[in-house]
Amino acid sequence: MKIRQVVKGTATVLVLLHDNSEYVLDGLEHTVFSAFRHLGVPFTVMCTQDGIDIAKLDQHPLLFIPQSGTMRYISSEKQKAIEATHAAGLGLVIYEPDVRLLPSWLCDCFDIDVSNIAMSRFTEINTVNNDEYICWHRQVGEVVRSDKGIACSRSITRQSPVTLVDEANSQLLFKRTNNLGKIVLFPWDIALYDQEYLGHACGMDDVFLRSIVWAARKPFVT
Repeated sequence: MKIRQVVKGTATVLVLLHDNSEYVLDGLEHTVFSAFRHLGVPFTVMCTQDGIDIAKLDQHPLLFIPQSGTMRYISSEKQKAIEATHAAGLGLVIYEPDVRLLPSWLCDCFDIDVSNIAMSRFTEINTVNNDEYICWHRQVGEVVRSDKGIACSRSITRQSPVTLVDEANSQLLFKRTNNLGKIVLFPWDIALYDQEYLGHACGMDDVFLRSIVWAARKPFVT
């Protein structure tokens, strides 16, 4: 499957995949690529199957990882290179419903104890704090409900400020700054955005876009 309007060059969001089969790309077209085009976010795609050109990482403002388990397909040597490039300013936005699949350096960023993780599903997203950029214009007490459960990891160490939680009061948004790099972790499946009245149709578009803007290395220009 050919991905439409992929931008060639630098100063684009780099989407890192480990599976670029036609079926998978069709799903990502609905959840990620069409949203990038609609929101005006320039992007390019790299697949671990084709090899990761570490030398080009620092030419991008952000590394966007939408597939579960992608970090498991990256060698330890290249993991270290990604970590170093991130510390030097590369932004990271990661959707990972099973945080046990994350490398230790990412778990350490958020004090995640993988032995205390339970796989679950949520149907509610509750805004409990809007005093920061990603959730700034959401209403405290706002609840967005899904007709189907979204895979997620629960029992992650709580990080302040807590902004979004599910119906079990489990945190749904983590962010922090490491040296010069910023990182956002969503411990749930990006398939959320494929729902007609929950994803890019309403409810969560602000979180999708603002997480990218917050984490991206500045200036974010093409």
